[in-house]
Parts: sequence; structure tokens; C-alpha cells
Amino acid sequence: MKVLRFVSLLVLASGALSAQAAPITYTLTVFASGVYGGTAYTNARVTLTAVGDTSAIAPNQSGNLIVPVTATGSIDGRGSFEFLGPCTFFALATIPTVGLNNVLSGTNTFISTLYLRLPSAPYDLKSPSGPLSAPGHTNPGAPLATTGGDFQIDSLDSDVTFQAIPSPAAVPGPAALGPFALGTLATMRKRRKA
Repeated sequence: MKVLRFVSLLVLASGALSAQAAPITYTLTVFASGVYGGTAYTNARVTLTAVGDTSAIAPNQSGNLIVPVTATGSIDGRGSFEFLGPCTFFALATIPTVGLNNVLSGTNTFISTLYLRLPSAPYDLKSPSGPLSAPGHTNPGAPLATTGGDFQIDSLDSDVTFQAIPSPAAVPGPAALGPFALGTLATMRKRRKA
């Protein structure tokens, strides 16, 4: 009976551990034209990557979901950069729209860098999603501070592709607890025989 109780507790504990928050990576990719580091780029592949933690997802005053993220970008043929200001990834509550917000260079004003309307229900910012492609939107001419100089998108030359990939939590899953459970059961069995 004690063994059955122990195994039940072990299964419940492993389920609780696997339900904890985990890192998640959001990616937006588009062919676009704009300016980076003072030099124009035309019809170049732009990839914006945002990494957040699902435990930090919260609704804002409008009921939209936001999560603070560390955001980076790359432009084919021009290199990679990191956004310097605070960034959030968002999902609108009423319209299935997701995107990346950054602080406008030299200000404290948040502005949507790149966003798209999803062809499905509103997104929870936690689940895997995509890749999904749809027409996107930007705020043309809005410079954003990066490690490589100001970055801005002036026009979108293709649909935006969105993908979200959760990372496995950095906690042991049920399979990792197996050796522990077997060792504990063996110890309990030895005690019973003695």
C-alpha cells in the first residue's frame, strides 16, 4: 500500500513539474525594404526573433496578451542585431493578430514593429503555432534603436510568416524521474524484508 501511495505521489509531482512555464521563441519573417544603420535595404529577407517566458504572459489594460521578450533581427546580406529598447510580443484579444512591439528610437513610445492577422482564433502566446503566412503591417519610417544602428521597415514586399516554438521546460520530466523512483522502490523493499 505504501508503494502504491509513493508511486501515485511521484506521478502527481512529475505532472506538476512538467506544467511549469517554459521559454518560447516567436519568429516573424518577411521580405521588406527600409533602412538599417543609415543604409537602405531593398526587398531583403528580414527575420525578427523574440524570446520570452510563458510565465510572464499577462493581459494589458486592453485585455490583450503581452510578454516581455529579448528581440533580435537579421537582414540577409546585412548581418544581425539586437533591439536595445524594451520589447514585447503581443496577441490581440478580439482580433487574431500577433506582433512585436519595440520602443521608438530616442523616446519611451512603444510602436508595433511588425504584425500580422492570423487566419484563426486569437492566440494564447503559449502554444506552438505556425508557420502561418498572411499579409502583414508595419509603421513605416519608425526608427528603432539596435546594436547595429537604427532599424526601420518602410514597406513590406511579401506576406509575413509567423511561427512560435515553445522550448522544453528545464525541469525533469516523468522519464527523468524513473531512475529515482526505481531506487526508492528498491530501498523500500529492502526495509520491508529487514
